[in-house]
Amino acid sequence: MMKRISAILMFAVLSGCATVGTEHVEKLKPGTSIVALSLMGDTLAIRHVGTTVFQNERLDATVADWQIDKYAESVASRLISSGNRFQAKAVETNEARASAGKIVMDFWTSKAVLQGGTGSVTKLAREAGADYVLVLGPAQLGDPFFGTNQAFSGYGIYQRSAFGSRRAINYLTMRVVLLDGKNGTEVARTHGVSSAPRGEAIWMDSDNLTLSGDNAQKTRSGIQALMETVLQKALTDLMLVP
Repeated sequence: MMKRISAILMFAVLSGCATVGTEHVEKLKPGTSIVALSLMGDTLAIRHVGTTVFQNERLDATVADWQIDKYAESVASRLISSGNRFQAKAVETNEARASAGKIVMDFWTSKAVLQGGTGSVTKLAREAGADYVLVLGPAQLGDPFFGTNQAFSGYGIYQRSAFGSRRAINYLTMRVVLLDGKNGTEVARTHGVSSAPRGEAIWMDSDNLTLSGDNAQKTRSGIQALMETVLQKALTDLMLVP
């Protein structure tokens, strides 16, 4: 277990659940058009977990100026276009994002659905002239990083201090779902999680989990790098890129 944790700290890691629906993606015609819609949101979760529960701290920081959703959509579109099989469409997504809500799993079918209903998907597809909508959102997971009883979703900073040792990472969890633009139903889905170590120089004390200056810039760049890693792997697993 300790070797596994050390490997996670030393390198950015990526793992995902079983990918579902690639048999449908294989049948899509070349030139099929896809528009990306990110629901990752503007909240950076900053967590500090200590030796005991009394030393645990959390701060949810608003990072709207990072434009994470726009960045995620641009990365997904670029990767899709680079595959030369499908066509990425670009359109304003703010309205669709507001009406879509969160990605949830249907209790009976386990398929991904949007809390706001299918209307946001079908409308976005019409506006973009796209056949399908690729939705990106947070994945809810247990602690795959340090093996604690904490739960993780979205993106953020995770610090772990115990018995004199200090470890810190940037992390990202993402659910990636391809929806039919005509009816908003799931075609294929996967999810991934990635992390990378943070430098000792940007460690934050548990009583002051505040980003500022160089720390904020390095964290933003780190999250963007993780997004590139997750989306490259997820879109490959979904057979949307080679």
